[in-house]
Amino acid sequence: MAFVLCHLQILIPMNSYKSEHDQYDHHLNSPEMKESEKLKEQLHGEDNDIKAFAIDRKIKREIRRESFEEKYLPQLKQNTDLYVQSNPNGSYMIKSPFDIYDFFPKANKILERRNGIWHKNGIQFTIKHFNLKP
Repeated sequence: MAFVLCHLQILIPMNSYKSEHDQYDHHLNSPEMKESEKLKEQLHGEDNDIKAFAIDRKIKREIRRESFEEKYLPQLKQNTDLYVQSNPNGSYMIKSPFDIYDFFPKANKILERRNGIWHKNGIQFTIKHFNLKP
């Protein structure tokens, strides 16, 4: 029987380590789990503070994106005056009768193309400008 040296300096039989590891991987790859939840699981296992800080920043960005996609994107798509298109870089192009906007949910910024003006609090701007329910 093979043994594996764990990070706690104890010997664990290879079969039990592998089965626990497989269950953990299956939990991470489940389709119903959001990306932010996967990153939170990864954060709990991280020992390096700098990497943990970077993962925490990614979690906050993913939460902003998920929140926008769950709450506000359906409202924007229901509005008949607007055309909403998702871009490969994670942004959304919103065409209104008056202007075209590029919304970046992870950064929470929106760009008015006609004027070239960036707005820092993009979700609040979107709620106010397009009359969405908060």
